[in-house]
Amino acid sequence: MIPSRGDISSPIIRNHLKNVYATFTLTTIFAAMGGYISLLKVIREGIISYIIHFSLLLWLIMIPHYSNNMKNQLTRLALLNAAAFFSGINLESILDKSISIDPALIPQVFLSTSIIFISFSLSTQNIIKKVKKGDKDYITHSVDLFLDFILIFKKLLIILIIKGDKRKKINKYVFQFLFYMEKLLSYLVPMTHQFPHKV
Repeated sequence: MIPSRGDISSPIIRNHLKNVYATFTLTTIFAAMGGYISLLKVIREGIISYIIHFSLLLWLIMIPHYSNNMKNQLTRLALLNAAAFFSGINLESILDKSISIDPALIPQVFLSTSIIFISFSLSTQNIIKKVKKGDKDYITHSVDLFLDFILIFKKLLIILIIKGDKRKKINKYVFQFLFYMEKLLSYLVPMTHQFPHKV
């Protein structure tokens, strides 16, 4: 369902969507930075990085949204970007494997994910519905978009890795585990709606 012109033309909704997608873009940049750092082996993927990633998101979830409190928003934005950074760190094994097969896989999958994401207007429609119900927490809505984006990126990359690995045996269960770990986060995010959102 494509958002109607009336919805998007509303100043409140238009401004909200601008905040959501600006935050989402910044979050994606931090995730890309994390992925690059992991390839340099400065910070490695592991149990600790996953614990940090989950902890940051849970911390973010536990902090209520106050739209008129700049400190509150900056704190939650910092937590979100830090979580995104470690989300990128946790892509290390998948990125390493894809580079060993074909270095061009990563930019190809990123472009494909972006095209799929842009073409898929359901996420925007869901955000508009939430705003109409009084939920103006653009940071949480950005989390929703980011986790969807990462899930699509991982799934496409894993498919191409498995397809492209003709000569070496690949441990599919490892990649499936990583994929479902991230998917679990997408179910945790709706918990934020159980907490009060202050305006």
